[in-house]
Amino acid sequence: GEEELVCSKLDAEMEGWKRTAKEAEAEFQVWSAKWRTALDDATAAASASAFALDEKLSVQLEADGKLASMQEDIAAWEKAFQAHFVKPMNAGRGPNLEEIQPFLECLELEKSLKRALPKICGKTRKDRSEQENLHLEQLEVAFGLKISMLTEAVSNEAAACARHNTAVREAEEEHARKKEVQEQCSNDFQAAMKQQRG
Repeated sequence: GEEELVCSKLDAEMEGWKRTAKEAEAEFQVWSAKWRTALDDATAAASASAFALDEKLSVQLEADGKLASMQEDIAAWEKAFQAHFVKPMNAGRGPNLEEIQPFLECLELEKSLKRALPKICGKTRKDRSEQENLHLEQLEVAFGLKISMLTEAVSNEAAACARHNTAVREAEEEHARKKEVQEQCSNDFQAAMKQQRG
């Protein structure tokens, strides 16, 4: 009698505990899957933002390299113009043709002017004709135009570099936010797993 009643009560209690344990286990599985999904999503978002940041850094480095190269070009043009055209002309001589020759290849000059330059450049101011002086003025204008175009291109490229730098900074901030979310999800998941294990 009484023993059977106690056993029956114990069996019922045991069944209740088993049911509670099964329900807790099921709840934990659902909860664990949600945390795992959140962590996976945060990890994927952090990886995607890292990839985007790398791409923006690559574009920035390329643009910075292009800008530096353009700045070197303009410096070379300005230096050659001042040292080998302006300075000799101010001294009453002709431009130093040998030194400006590589630059002449990049200028759009009339063929007749190109042919006449070796003779003109060898003359002093007082030995040049009016036509020869006009040819040198054309050359000066061509140099000035080229330097002006390069200056404008450098200005445009500098503006592009500034935009790339802003994009990189924004991508860095976005990546930092995504990494922070990922780390928080990971910490939360680990803490919850520890707590579940007791």
